[in-house]
Amino acid sequence: MCCCFLKPVYKDRILVTASQKLNNGYDYNIVTVVLLTEVLKLVISSLLYCREHKPKDLIIDIVKDRKVLVLYFVPAFLYCLYNNLAFINLSSFDPTTYYLLLQFRVVVTGVLFQVIFKKSPKQETMDIFNYIDIWLYVKASELHQIGDTVSTKY
Repeated sequence: MCCCFLKPVYKDRILVTASQKLNNGYDYNIVTVVLLTEVLKLVISSLLYCREHKPKDLIIDIVKDRKVLVLYFVPAFLYCLYNNLAFINLSSFDPTTYYLLLQFRVVVTGVLFQVIFKKSPKQETMDIFNYIDIWLYVKASELHQIGDTVSTKY
């Protein structure tokens, strides 16, 4: 079931990487694309809501629960910012390095969780952290070897 949720994410990142020019730039404004994507999601979710409720109910609920709406804007803004940073990072790093750095945040979160809440994670969680660490070390050594090859070539 988890793979069903991951497929659209990876497909999205593959499309982002495939649309790059040779100089790792884009022929379009990346901020505009991300904002239009978020607006499209809002429109689709509103239409889905209106399938089961009247459009008038949507407006009434927005006005009635405007405090909750404002609270939802915080994670929505952070998500939009995250998507913009993904474009920037994908133009700076190759996709494999980018995904490894994304996985590294899992390790950092786990360590912070352990320190802040003074809880030790389960053994299987520690195994996952160790696999991610090994993956990061292998990738870093590959990048180091590529850097050595490039520097000796020029």
